[in-house]
Amino acid sequence: MVIFAGLVTAEKGMFRAPKGHDDNGNKINGKHPQRRLQALNKFLCGWFRQNTPELMTEAKAERMCARVTNQVYHYNDIFLSKECAYFDASVKFGGPNPDPSMRGMRQSKNPNAKSKFVQRAIERFRREDDDEDYSDYDDEDFEALEECDGTETGALAEFCTEENVARKSKLSPQQRKLKRFTKSTAKWCSRYISECYGQRVHEHCVNRSIKLYNLFKDN
Repeated sequence: MVIFAGLVTAEKGMFRAPKGHDDNGNKINGKHPQRRLQALNKFLCGWFRQNTPELMTEAKAERMCARVTNQVYHYNDIFLSKECAYFDASVKFGGPNPDPSMRGMRQSKNPNAKSKFVQRAIERFRREDDDEDYSDYDDEDFEALEECDGTETGALAEFCTEENVARKSKLSPQQRKLKRFTKSTAKWCSRYISECYGQRVHEHCVNRSIKLYNLFKDN
């Protein structure tokens, strides 16, 4: 288990990851779970604001941004405080735990315990295949965006199957962006807090992401 120092601003604006290194010496860069959360918060709030007044009023966009931001802070709190959270910098993307026998189990509290991990090949997000405008984002932000790779389970697997079908139809740029952002949020949960009760038993985080997409996909 890795414990991190969180960063909450006095005004509680959009989530900002700490700078430097976590308590285990891992650099908090674009590949770190907290930096991924920061980027996803930025992407989603940007989506709401960029689609006014076509899809929603400015006031509604800010309400939706606040709602997503609160969820991001909540996910970060779970990641920081729960023994069920997972991050290992030596594993591809830092998680989830590649040992299937650990499903539904906590990691050993013994600091001297030995764990075996394996890497899985995961398709990386390719900016060159996308004609959308991301000029306002830093390169490291894109570490948070991931494609479906066939390792997904449960509700997320169904969401990815729907995405493959959707690729055969013509989605608007707004729909494609929202699909990518909500899917990447769901994958964050499946990687780093999949062993926490709410996600492991009820898939709360994944289902919230799917619900958010369904709420605006037809607008």
